Order: sequence, then structure tokens, then C-alpha cells
Amino acid sequence: MTQTTSTLRQPGAADFGLLLILALTWGSSFYFIKEAVETLPPLSLAVGRIAIGAAARSIGRISPKRVATMPSRLSSSIQNKTQ
Repeated sequence: MTQTTSTLRQPGAADFGLLLILALTWGSSFYFIKEAVETLPPLSLAVGRIAIGAAARSIGRISPKRVATMPSRLSSSIQNKTQ
């Protein structure tokens, strides 16, 4: 069994910016859910949340460059896990 060591890097401004965006997105969801529950029927709210989630997951998932490199990335990922 081989043991790998990783080095940690100091977080930069971009990391803190991404953390701020995450916090704002997560925190604002409570406000939007409160407003939506008061104005929308439950089924419409559920369908809307699922549609937004599906759209967010699909953005940038399939691009010609990504598909072309997928087999090589998959094989290198499998090799790294078995070593």
C-alpha cells in the first residue's frame, strides 16, 4: 500500500469569494422559500425547484471538448485509485 502526502495551500481571494457566493446563495434560499410558500401552490413550488436544480446541474455538463477527453480522464482516475 502506497501512501501519498498532499500539501495544503493557503486560501486566496478567489476562495473567499466563492465562499461568500455560497453563503449568499444558501442564506437567500430561506427568504425565497418563505416568499414562495406564501404565494405559490405546493406542487408548483416543487416543480419549480426541481426544474431550477436540473437546469443548474446541466449547465456546462456536456461540451464537445469535455466529451472527447472523458475516456482518458476516466481511465486516469481509475488508475489513481488502484495505486
